[in-house]
Amino acid sequence: MNILIEGCDCVGKSTVITELLKLDDFTVEHNAAGKSKLETKQLYEQKTINLQHTNNHIMDRLFLSECVYGQLYRNYYPNYIRQLELKLPNVVLILITADTNVIIDRFDNKNIDIKDIDDIKIKFLEEFNRSNYRYKFVIDSSVLSPKQIANIIYNLIKEIEKND
Repeated sequence: MNILIEGCDCVGKSTVITELLKLDDFTVEHNAAGKSKLETKQLYEQKTINLQHTNNHIMDRLFLSECVYGQLYRNYYPNYIRQLELKLPNVVLILITADTNVIIDRFDNKNIDIKDIDDIKIKFLEEFNRSNYRYKFVIDSSVLSPKQIANIIYNLIKEIEKND
């Protein structure tokens, strides 16, 4: 099983991934869009093929981020994403969220416009609800430590693998 960690900046994705790495022999990949819409689509198609033959891999962002940030900052929506998701039954989607004030406190001089946080959070939840992943969960990092979240994710994965 592979894990896709999504969420807006400063919700704790990277810190949770660091904690997950202490629990198992995962590989990790941070994903970013290509330089053009076509390059991004080709990149995501190739990632989909690779993920079909991978196990114990953590992706820091992927399709949901492309849908959210494509709409908000690049004025397009990647319609092909839902079809790619259907090809990934071995991926568990984890959307990490947090209270807006907690996110603002975590920004620590990052070069991001905090006025967009609520819009970004709403878009992530909309895309999460539209997504075609078989297994998907939302976890709030406002009330749980990164170690607690990592343990929850790890136990979810083990339970899914046992029952799948």
